[in-house]
Amino acid sequence: LRREPGIIFLQETAQESKIKIKMMNRHNNYQTVSRLLQRLSGVYRDPSRVINDSTSLLNSDAGRHLRPDISDLLLNDGTSMRSLRLHGTIQMMYRGASYHIPIDLHLPPNYGVRPPMIFVRPVPSMMIKQGHKHVGSDGMVYMPYLHSWRPRSHNLIDTVTSMARLFGEDPPVFSRPAGSVAAAPAPTPPPPPQYHHVTEEQERIRRMEMEANEANEAVRIAREAEAREVEDNRLAAESKQRLRDKAKFMLDSYSESSKREIAGHLEDQILLGKSASFVTGAKGAGISTGGQMEYFTKRKEELEKHHSDMDESIQKLEDYIKEVEQSKKTTDQIDVDELAMPADIHSAQMLILSAENAAIHDALYFLDKGLSDNKISMDVHLKTVRRLARRQFLIKAHLLKIGQVKASEYARGFPTWQ
Repeated sequence: LRREPGIIFLQETAQESKIKIKMMNRHNNYQTVSRLLQRLSGVYRDPSRVINDSTSLLNSDAGRHLRPDISDLLLNDGTSMRSLRLHGTIQMMYRGASYHIPIDLHLPPNYGVRPPMIFVRPVPSMMIKQGHKHVGSDGMVYMPYLHSWRPRSHNLIDTVTSMARLFGEDPPVFSRPAGSVAAAPAPTPPPPPQYHHVTEEQERIRRMEMEANEANEAVRIAREAEAREVEDNRLAAESKQRLRDKAKFMLDSYSESSKREIAGHLEDQILLGKSASFVTGAKGAGISTGGQMEYFTKRKEELEKHHSDMDESIQKLEDYIKEVEQSKKTTDQIDVDELAMPADIHSAQMLILSAENAAIHDALYFLDKGLSDNKISMDVHLKTVRRLARRQFLIKAHLLKIGQVKASEYARGFPTWQ
Protein backbone atom coordinates (compact mmCIF):
# COMPACT_ATOMS: atom_id res chain seq x y z
CA LEU A 1 0.00 0.00 0.00
CA ARG A 2 1.61 3.24 -1.18
CA ARG A 3 1.25 6.51 0.63
CA GLU A 4 0.17 9.39 -1.51
CA PRO A 5 1.11 12.64 0.20
CA GLY A 6 -1.09 14.66 -2.12
CA ILE A 7 -4.20 12.71 -1.17
CA ILE A 8 -3.36 12.90 2.51
CA PHE A 9 -2.87 16.62 2.15
CA LEU A 10 -6.25 16.99 0.42
CA GLN A 11 -7.91 14.97 3.16
CA GLU A 12 -6.35 17.13 5.86
CA THR A 13 -7.42 20.24 3.96
CA ALA A 14 -10.99 18.96 3.71
CA GLN A 15 -11.00 18.25 7.46
CA GLU A 16 -9.74 21.74 8.18
CA SER A 17 -12.40 23.15 5.86
CA LYS A 18 -15.11 21.29 7.77
CA ILE A 19 -13.80 22.70 11.04
CA LYS A 20 -13.73 26.21 9.60
CA ILE A 21 -17.26 25.83 8.21
CA LYS A 22 -18.44 24.58 11.58
CA MET A 23 -16.85 27.52 13.35
CA MET A 24 -18.39 29.92 10.83
CA ASN A 25 -21.81 28.35 11.32
CA ARG A 26 -21.50 28.77 15.09
CA HIS A 27 -20.56 32.40 14.66
CA ASN A 28 -23.40 32.97 12.20
CA ASN A 29 -25.90 31.30 14.54
CA TYR A 30 -24.84 33.58 17.35
CA GLN A 31 -25.12 36.69 15.15
CA THR A 32 -28.50 35.60 13.78
CA VAL A 33 -29.99 35.02 17.23
CA SER A 34 -28.53 38.31 18.49
CA ARG A 35 -30.08 40.24 15.58
CA LEU A 36 -33.45 38.58 16.14
CA LEU A 37 -33.36 39.46 19.84
CA GLN A 38 -32.52 43.04 18.94
CA ARG A 39 -35.73 43.12 16.94
CA LEU A 40 -37.50 41.64 19.97
CA SER A 41 -36.04 44.20 22.37
CA GLY A 42 -37.96 44.31 25.65
CA VAL A 43 -39.73 40.95 25.19
CA TYR A 44 -37.42 38.70 27.21
CA ARG A 45 -36.51 39.14 30.84
CA ASP A 46 -33.15 37.36 30.43
CA PRO A 47 -31.86 37.96 26.85
CA SER A 48 -28.40 36.56 27.59
CA ARG A 49 -29.92 33.22 28.69
CA VAL A 50 -32.01 33.10 25.50
CA ILE A 51 -28.97 33.79 23.29
CA ASN A 52 -26.73 31.28 25.04
CA ASP A 53 -29.26 28.41 25.13
CA SER A 54 -30.47 28.98 21.55
CA THR A 55 -26.95 29.22 20.12
CA SER A 56 -25.84 26.13 22.04
CA LEU A 57 -28.77 24.13 20.63
CA LEU A 58 -28.22 25.33 17.05
CA ASN A 59 -24.50 24.47 17.25
CA SER A 60 -25.14 20.99 18.69
CA ASP A 61 -25.89 17.75 16.82
CA ALA A 62 -29.39 17.67 18.34
CA GLY A 63 -30.37 21.02 16.79
CA ARG A 64 -28.29 21.20 13.61
CA HIS A 65 -31.49 20.98 11.48
CA LEU A 66 -33.21 23.86 13.32
CA ARG A 67 -33.25 27.49 12.20
CA PRO A 68 -34.15 30.61 14.22
CA ASP A 69 -36.76 33.19 13.25
CA ILE A 70 -39.50 35.35 14.76
CA SER A 71 -43.05 34.05 14.98
CA ASP A 72 -46.32 34.78 16.79
CA LEU A 73 -46.89 32.73 19.94
CA LEU A 74 -50.44 32.19 21.20
CA LEU A 75 -50.50 32.42 25.00
CA ASN A 76 -52.85 30.69 27.40
CA ASP A 77 -54.92 33.86 27.94
CA GLY A 78 -55.77 34.02 24.23
CA THR A 79 -53.36 36.79 23.38
CA SER A 80 -50.47 36.42 20.98
CA MET A 81 -47.06 38.04 20.91
CA ARG A 82 -43.94 37.82 18.83
CA SER A 83 -41.22 35.50 20.15
CA LEU A 84 -38.11 33.62 19.07
CA ARG A 85 -38.85 30.35 17.27
CA LEU A 86 -36.51 27.48 16.38
CA HIS A 87 -38.13 25.51 13.57
CA GLY A 88 -36.99 22.56 11.48
CA THR A 89 -36.60 18.85 12.20
CA ILE A 90 -35.11 16.76 14.95
CA GLN A 91 -33.65 13.30 14.37
CA MET A 92 -35.01 10.21 16.10
CA MET A 93 -34.12 6.53 15.87
CA TYR A 94 -36.99 4.08 15.38
CA ARG A 95 -36.32 0.37 14.95
CA GLY A 96 -32.72 1.04 13.85
CA ALA A 97 -33.65 3.66 11.23
CA SER A 98 -33.25 7.44 11.40
CA TYR A 99 -36.27 9.71 10.94
CA HIS A 100 -36.82 13.46 11.08
CA ILE A 101 -39.77 14.98 12.92
CA PRO A 102 -40.70 18.59 12.02
CA ILE A 103 -41.20 20.78 15.12
CA ASP A 104 -41.58 24.42 16.20
CA LEU A 105 -39.79 25.34 19.44
CA HIS A 106 -41.01 28.67 20.89
CA LEU A 107 -39.24 30.50 23.70
CA PRO A 108 -41.80 32.37 25.86
CA PRO A 109 -41.02 35.85 27.28
CA ASN A 110 -40.25 34.37 30.71
CA TYR A 111 -38.00 31.65 29.31
CA GLY A 112 -35.51 30.42 31.84
CA VAL A 113 -38.05 30.49 34.60
CA ARG A 114 -40.58 28.73 32.36
CA PRO A 115 -39.80 25.91 29.86
CA PRO A 116 -40.07 26.31 26.07
CA MET A 117 -43.29 25.55 24.22
CA ILE A 118 -42.84 22.84 21.55
CA PHE A 119 -45.25 21.85 18.75
CA VAL A 120 -45.05 18.98 16.28
CA ARG A 121 -45.81 20.37 12.78
CA PRO A 122 -46.51 17.46 10.44
CA VAL A 123 -46.24 17.99 6.67
CA PRO A 124 -49.39 17.39 4.53
CA SER A 125 -48.45 13.73 4.01
CA MET A 126 -48.32 13.11 7.76
CA MET A 127 -50.83 13.14 10.58
CA ILE A 128 -50.51 13.20 14.36
CA LYS A 129 -51.14 9.96 16.20
CA GLN A 130 -54.32 10.18 18.20
CA GLY A 131 -54.00 9.57 21.94
CA HIS A 132 -50.23 9.97 22.00
CA LYS A 133 -48.81 10.13 25.53
CA HIS A 134 -46.62 13.20 24.89
CA VAL A 135 -48.24 15.04 21.92
CA GLY A 136 -51.69 16.61 21.96
CA SER A 137 -54.10 16.79 19.05
CA ASP A 138 -52.94 20.37 18.39
CA GLY A 139 -49.33 19.15 18.14
CA MET A 140 -48.21 20.57 21.52
CA VAL A 141 -45.58 18.44 23.23
CA TYR A 142 -46.05 17.31 26.85
CA MET A 143 -43.23 15.41 28.51
CA PRO A 144 -41.77 14.94 32.00
CA TYR A 145 -38.64 17.00 31.24
CA LEU A 146 -40.78 20.09 30.61
CA HIS A 147 -42.98 19.51 33.66
CA SER A 148 -39.94 19.16 35.96
CA TRP A 149 -38.20 22.22 34.47
CA ARG A 150 -35.57 23.82 36.69
CA PRO A 151 -34.06 27.17 35.59
CA ARG A 152 -30.51 26.38 36.73
CA SER A 153 -30.22 22.74 35.59
CA HIS A 154 -32.40 22.39 32.46
CA ASN A 155 -31.56 23.60 28.95
CA LEU A 156 -32.68 23.29 25.32
CA ILE A 157 -30.16 20.64 24.28
CA ASP A 158 -31.35 18.21 26.95
CA THR A 159 -34.94 19.12 26.06
CA VAL A 160 -34.51 18.12 22.40
CA THR A 161 -32.49 15.03 23.34
CA SER A 162 -35.18 13.84 25.76
CA MET A 163 -37.89 14.57 23.19
CA ALA A 164 -36.06 12.59 20.46
CA ARG A 165 -35.68 9.65 22.84
CA LEU A 166 -39.41 9.66 23.69
CA PHE A 167 -40.39 9.98 20.01
CA GLY A 168 -38.10 7.03 19.20
CA GLU A 169 -40.02 4.90 21.67
CA ASP A 170 -43.43 6.07 20.41
CA PRO A 171 -43.44 8.09 17.13
CA PRO A 172 -45.92 11.01 17.28
CA VAL A 173 -46.74 11.02 13.51
CA PHE A 174 -47.33 8.49 10.77
CA SER A 175 -48.07 8.53 7.05
CA ARG A 176 -51.54 9.63 6.05
CA PRO A 177 -53.43 6.79 4.22
CA ALA A 178 -53.97 7.35 0.49
CA GLY A 179 -57.32 9.03 -0.33
CA SER A 180 -58.00 9.79 3.32
CA VAL A 181 -58.33 13.26 4.67
CA ALA A 182 -58.47 12.57 8.41
CA ALA A 183 -58.71 8.83 8.97
CA ALA A 184 -58.16 7.36 12.38
CA PRO A 185 -54.84 5.62 12.91
CA ALA A 186 -54.53 1.86 12.81
CA PRO A 187 -54.11 0.02 16.09
CA THR A 188 -50.52 -0.67 15.18
CA PRO A 189 -49.25 2.30 13.11
CA PRO A 190 -46.69 1.67 10.43
CA PRO A 191 -43.21 3.10 10.84
CA PRO A 192 -42.81 6.81 10.05
CA PRO A 193 -41.92 7.50 6.41
CA GLN A 194 -38.51 8.60 5.23
CA TYR A 195 -39.84 12.02 4.30
CA HIS A 196 -37.85 12.42 1.08
CA HIS A 197 -39.44 15.75 0.41
CA VAL A 198 -38.13 16.95 3.76
CA THR A 199 -34.62 15.80 2.80
CA GLU A 200 -34.84 17.61 -0.58
CA GLU A 201 -36.03 20.73 1.16
CA GLN A 202 -33.14 20.42 3.62
CA GLU A 203 -30.69 20.11 0.70
CA ARG A 204 -32.09 23.24 -0.88
CA ILE A 205 -31.89 25.02 2.44
CA ARG A 206 -28.33 23.79 2.89
CA ARG A 207 -27.30 25.25 -0.49
CA MET A 208 -28.97 28.52 0.37
CA GLU A 209 -27.21 28.49 3.73
CA MET A 210 -23.86 27.91 2.06
CA GLU A 211 -24.45 30.87 -0.22
CA ALA A 212 -25.63 32.93 2.71
CA ASN A 213 -22.63 31.82 4.73
CA GLU A 214 -20.27 32.97 1.97
CA ALA A 215 -22.03 36.31 1.85
CA ASN A 216 -22.02 36.49 5.62
CA GLU A 217 -18.32 35.63 5.66
CA ALA A 218 -17.57 38.52 3.31
CA VAL A 219 -19.72 40.82 5.41
CA ARG A 220 -18.04 39.49 8.54
CA ILE A 221 -14.57 40.18 7.14
CA ALA A 222 -15.62 43.70 6.18
CA ARG A 223 -17.18 44.25 9.58
CA GLU A 224 -14.11 42.86 11.31
CA ALA A 225 -11.91 45.23 9.32
CA GLU A 226 -14.24 48.09 10.21
CA ALA A 227 -14.32 46.94 13.82
CA ARG A 228 -10.52 46.73 13.90
CA GLU A 229 -10.31 50.23 12.48
CA VAL A 230 -12.82 51.48 15.02
CA GLU A 231 -10.93 49.65 17.79
CA ASP A 232 -7.61 51.11 16.61
CA ASN A 233 -9.14 54.58 16.57
CA ARG A 234 -10.58 53.98 20.02
CA LEU A 235 -7.23 52.75 21.38
CA ALA A 236 -5.46 55.73 19.79
CA ALA A 237 -8.00 58.11 21.31
CA GLU A 238 -7.65 56.42 24.70
CA SER A 239 -3.85 56.59 24.45
CA LYS A 240 -4.03 60.28 23.57
CA GLN A 241 -6.43 60.91 26.42
CA ARG A 242 -4.22 59.01 28.87
CA LEU A 243 -1.20 60.95 27.63
CA ARG A 244 -3.07 64.24 28.03
CA ASP A 245 -4.25 63.25 31.49
CA LYS A 246 -0.74 62.22 32.52
CA ALA A 247 0.80 65.40 31.10
CA LYS A 248 -1.88 67.49 32.81
CA PHE A 249 -1.27 65.67 36.09
CA MET A 250 2.49 66.19 35.86
CA LEU A 251 2.07 69.87 34.92
CA ASP A 252 -0.41 70.42 37.75
CA SER A 253 1.95 68.70 40.21
CA TYR A 254 4.91 70.77 38.97
CA SER A 255 2.79 73.93 39.14
CA GLU A 256 1.73 73.21 42.72
CA SER A 257 5.28 72.43 43.81
CA SER A 258 6.58 75.57 42.04
CA LYS A 259 3.92 77.70 43.71
CA ARG A 260 4.85 76.31 47.13
CA GLU A 261 8.56 76.87 46.44
CA ILE A 262 7.95 80.44 45.22
CA ALA A 263 5.76 81.16 48.25
CA GLY A 264 8.53 79.85 50.51
CA HIS A 265 11.12 82.04 48.77
CA LEU A 266 8.87 85.08 49.10
CA GLU A 267 8.42 84.42 52.81
CA ASP A 268 12.18 84.05 53.21
CA GLN A 269 12.73 87.30 51.30
CA ILE A 270 10.22 89.14 53.50
CA LEU A 271 11.91 87.76 56.64
CA LEU A 272 15.33 88.76 55.35
CA GLY A 273 14.06 92.25 54.60
CA LYS A 274 12.62 92.57 58.09
CA SER A 275 15.86 91.25 59.61
CA ALA A 276 17.92 93.75 57.61
CA SER A 277 15.60 96.57 58.67
CA PHE A 278 15.80 95.37 62.26
CA VAL A 279 19.61 95.27 62.16
CA THR A 280 20.17 98.53 60.27
CA GLY A 281 17.27 100.41 61.86
CA ALA A 282 15.70 101.32 58.55
CA LYS A 283 12.22 102.79 58.32
CA GLY A 284 9.47 100.32 59.14
CA ALA A 285 11.56 98.09 61.41
CA GLY A 286 9.70 99.26 64.53
CA ILE A 287 12.91 100.18 66.48
CA SER A 288 13.17 103.73 67.91
CA THR A 289 16.87 103.44 68.90
CA GLY A 290 18.11 103.30 65.32
CA GLY A 291 18.51 99.59 64.92
CA GLN A 292 20.51 96.78 66.43
CA MET A 293 23.78 97.93 64.87
CA GLU A 294 23.60 101.32 66.57
CA TYR A 295 22.56 99.69 69.88
CA PHE A 296 25.44 97.24 69.83
CA THR A 297 27.85 100.03 68.83
CA LYS A 298 26.85 102.09 71.85
CA ARG A 299 27.00 99.03 74.05
CA LYS A 300 30.49 98.32 72.79
CA GLU A 301 31.63 101.86 73.61
CA GLU A 302 30.20 101.56 77.13
CA LEU A 303 31.91 98.23 77.70
CA GLU A 304 35.21 99.64 76.42
CA LYS A 305 34.85 102.60 78.83
CA HIS A 306 34.13 100.23 81.74
CA HIS A 307 37.10 98.14 80.68
CA SER A 308 39.37 101.16 80.78
CA ASP A 309 37.98 102.12 84.19
CA MET A 310 38.65 98.59 85.41
CA ASP A 311 42.21 98.80 84.13
CA GLU A 312 42.69 102.11 85.89
CA SER A 313 41.27 100.76 89.17
CA ILE A 314 43.42 97.66 88.91
CA GLN A 315 46.44 99.89 88.39
CA LYS A 316 45.57 101.91 91.50
CA LEU A 317 45.18 98.70 93.51
CA GLU A 318 48.53 97.48 92.34
CA ASP A 319 50.13 100.83 93.30
CA TYR A 320 48.47 100.66 96.72
CA ILE A 321 49.73 97.13 97.25
CA LYS A 322 53.22 98.24 96.34
CA GLU A 323 53.02 101.10 98.84
CA VAL A 324 51.80 98.73 101.57
CA GLU A 325 54.59 96.30 100.82
CA GLN A 326 57.07 99.13 100.91
CA SER A 327 55.70 100.39 104.23
CA LYS A 328 56.02 96.90 105.69
CA LYS A 329 59.70 96.96 104.83
CA THR A 330 60.35 100.44 106.24
CA THR A 331 58.34 100.36 109.56
CA ASP A 332 58.10 97.68 112.22
CA GLN A 333 54.70 98.69 113.69
CA ILE A 334 51.61 99.36 111.61
CA ASP A 335 48.67 101.44 112.79
CA VAL A 336 45.51 99.38 112.78
CA ASP A 337 43.42 102.32 111.59
CA GLU A 338 45.59 102.68 108.53
CA LEU A 339 44.86 99.13 107.42
CA ALA A 340 41.19 99.94 106.73
CA MET A 341 40.97 103.17 104.78
CA PRO A 342 37.41 103.94 103.56
CA ALA A 343 37.10 105.02 99.93
CA ASP A 344 34.40 107.64 100.51
CA ILE A 345 32.25 109.28 103.20
CA HIS A 346 29.57 106.61 103.14
CA SER A 347 32.15 103.88 103.56
CA ALA A 348 33.68 105.74 106.50
CA GLN A 349 30.25 106.10 108.12
CA MET A 350 29.57 102.39 107.59
CA LEU A 351 32.92 101.52 109.18
CA ILE A 352 32.24 103.68 112.27
CA LEU A 353 28.66 102.45 112.64
CA SER A 354 29.73 98.80 112.25
CA ALA A 355 32.37 99.22 114.97
CA GLU A 356 29.82 100.84 117.28
CA ASN A 357 27.32 98.05 116.55
CA ALA A 358 29.94 95.43 117.44
CA ALA A 359 30.79 97.31 120.66
CA ILE A 360 27.10 97.44 121.68
CA HIS A 361 26.80 93.72 120.96
CA ASP A 362 29.77 93.04 123.26
CA ALA A 363 28.35 95.33 125.95
CA LEU A 364 25.02 93.49 125.88
CA TYR A 365 26.89 90.22 126.28
CA PHE A 366 28.80 91.42 129.34
CA LEU A 367 25.63 92.95 130.88
CA ASP A 368 23.94 89.57 130.63
CA LYS A 369 27.00 87.94 132.16
CA GLY A 370 27.12 90.52 135.04
CA LEU A 371 23.42 89.96 135.73
CA SER A 372 23.90 86.22 135.89
CA ASP A 373 26.91 86.69 138.23
CA ASN A 374 24.85 89.05 140.47
CA LYS A 375 27.29 91.83 139.89
CA ILE A 376 24.57 94.30 138.80
CA SER A 377 20.95 94.63 139.73
CA MET A 378 18.01 93.91 137.51
CA ASP A 379 16.93 97.55 137.27
CA VAL A 380 20.35 98.70 136.15
CA HIS A 381 20.49 95.83 133.64
CA LEU A 382 17.11 96.63 132.13
CA LYS A 383 17.74 100.36 131.80
CA THR A 384 21.14 99.85 130.22
CA VAL A 385 19.93 97.13 127.83
CA ARG A 386 16.96 99.27 126.75
CA ARG A 387 19.21 102.26 126.04
CA LEU A 388 21.80 100.19 124.15
CA ALA A 389 19.13 98.28 122.13
CA ARG A 390 17.54 101.56 121.01
CA ARG A 391 20.97 102.83 119.94
CA GLN A 392 21.74 99.53 118.16
CA PHE A 393 18.42 99.71 116.28
CA LEU A 394 19.21 103.23 115.03
CA ILE A 395 22.71 102.13 113.98
CA LYS A 396 21.35 99.19 111.99
CA ALA A 397 18.75 101.39 110.31
CA HIS A 398 21.48 103.89 109.42
CA LEU A 399 23.63 101.07 107.98
CA LEU A 400 20.69 99.81 105.91
CA LYS A 401 20.08 103.28 104.49
CA ILE A 402 23.75 103.73 103.60
CA GLY A 403 23.73 100.28 101.92
CA GLN A 404 20.77 101.30 99.74
CA VAL A 405 22.54 104.48 98.67
CA LYS A 406 25.69 102.55 97.79
CA ALA A 407 23.66 100.01 95.78
CA SER A 408 21.99 102.80 93.75
CA GLU A 409 25.37 104.37 93.05
CA TYR A 410 26.74 101.01 91.93
CA ALA A 411 23.77 100.47 89.61
CA ARG A 412 24.40 103.82 87.88
CA GLY A 413 28.09 103.04 87.33
CA PHE A 414 31.28 101.70 88.77
CA PRO A 415 32.46 103.63 91.89
CA THR A 416 35.38 105.95 91.64
CA TRP A 417 38.29 105.07 93.87
CA GLN A 418 39.65 107.98 95.84
